[in-house]
Amino acid sequence: MNVPIASSCESVESVLSGPHKFQVPYFQRGYAWHEEHASRLLTDLLTHADASSGLDWYPLGSIILTDRPDEPALEIADGHQRLITLTIILSILRDLEQDRTLRTRLARCVLDQDGSPRIVALVGMRDLLYDFVQKEGASARPYEAEASDLSPSEEAVLDNRAVLATRVTELSAAMRSRLGEFLLSRTILVQVAVRDQAAARLLFTTMHETGVRLQTTDLLKSRVLGRCAEETRERAQAIWEGLEARLGHDRMDALFLNIAAIKSRTVTAGRPDIALGQVFDFQSPDEASRFVLDYLRPIGMRHAEMLNAGIDPKATPGPVFRRLQYLSWVIRHDTWRLPALHWLSRFDYEHPHTLPFLKRLEALAWIQMINAAEPYRRDRRYLAILEEIDQSSVLALDGPLTVTATEREAARTVLTGNNLARRPYKLFLLLRLNAIYDGDAAVSVSPEATMEHVFPQRPAAMSQWTKDFRPATDSGLRHTLGNLTLLTEAEQNRAGNLDFGIKRDVYAASAFALTRRVAERTTWNAADIRNRTNELVRDLFTDLGLG
Repeated sequence: MNVPIASSCESVESVLSGPHKFQVPYFQRGYAWHEEHASRLLTDLLTHADASSGLDWYPLGSIILTDRPDEPALEIADGHQRLITLTIILSILRDLEQDRTLRTRLARCVLDQDGSPRIVALVGMRDLLYDFVQKEGASARPYEAEASDLSPSEEAVLDNRAVLATRVTELSAAMRSRLGEFLLSRTILVQVAVRDQAAARLLFTTMHETGVRLQTTDLLKSRVLGRCAEETRERAQAIWEGLEARLGHDRMDALFLNIAAIKSRTVTAGRPDIALGQVFDFQSPDEASRFVLDYLRPIGMRHAEMLNAGIDPKATPGPVFRRLQYLSWVIRHDTWRLPALHWLSRFDYEHPHTLPFLKRLEALAWIQMINAAEPYRRDRRYLAILEEIDQSSVLALDGPLTVTATEREAARTVLTGNNLARRPYKLFLLLRLNAIYDGDAAVSVSPEATMEHVFPQRPAAMSQWTKDFRPATDSGLRHTLGNLTLLTEAEQNRAGNLDFGIKRDVYAASAFALTRRVAERTTWNAADIRNRTNELVRDLFTDLGLG
């Protein structure tokens, strides 16, 4: 059997200062080692360099390289997390070393004779790794840009650099030199060379049992980018990594499921790679490229913007972003995202029909949530809206986007009932009402927002509450919409279960417009609660365009 694989055991210096450069290939995940991984590696190296372990060498593990005669650099099919962390340590030691000979040897493992990096990272972190680690003197260079501009891989590089630099700097000069010499000469890498890229990808997907475990999105990335047409692969890689930086791994899964649903017109759960594989032929280079360029890029960008709308300080405030913020408060019924993503990936925010569409979608989403619409019927409704968007008839008054009179009245019954405080969406509903009365150009969510019962759940026995409310008939009003408002935690602590006349002073100075309106009342009794309930429902329906 002809297996295109060869292996050897070599020192770090022999591997990294030899004739080759090393390229992290497109199908690799980003740099994902955290501080505990990097610190553990340095601790092991120090232990063995000090000879306290009983061994005078250290096995650093294996790396899998694709060695093809027609390529100038070896591709790192596995082990790049370890090699990049090793590069950080070597660079720190280089920049601190006073012995010229040892410093030169360390430097040759980081940069070649032309000053180019020995290890070329993925596009999303390549420049930062060079400017703040690999370049001469760069390991101590402060990073002054906003942290929010960094990808997760870049954050990991800077975090690990900081931890490792602190520990190495605390060593004596003699111990640093001993560590450098040990790392170069007696730290051993098992180098596995593969002469076939397909075999390298196979090894990559099977040999990942240690370190940070691969996720579904990593394997999907390898599968799709590996099949992209050669002329579009670099652009596709940049798009994919840009979205990973904005969303993170956890949210990429949700994005892939949304793309699969928009493409197939079927809502599915479970593994995104399976859902996408049912509607995209990733064996075809053209189809793989089309997935990234025509679906992942436009829908992914809108998905990221939608998640950040009204929260991201860089987002442009305005009515469209306000509607996206309000939609984000519709919980447990988030298949509304499918028509929103489909519309926004086809049309821009300035399209004359974008705001009317989002207003009507928001009204439908709130009503579906309030009425606890049955999931299958709800999802079919949103999928029907996708079809209407494609046919340019989505704003028709008799289409699936329209809230019916029956749905509106059913929601009114729920909102005026006695159990609103026990609904899972109650805090978001109060925030939505507060936004109506606040009138701000942009919406913000206070992390301290809490729900307040004006008529307390446990009033004191001799309080005014026991005189104004009859236990037999009025106790059920506690959990109605009209008796609920918003306070910060500090405001709630001051208000407590005090009588309304005293609470009013706290309400009048509240951070929430919804609550300041309560302070305008001079009494708080059963009639006040019923009247306010009707007012809030009326104002909500008016703002949602439901009359």
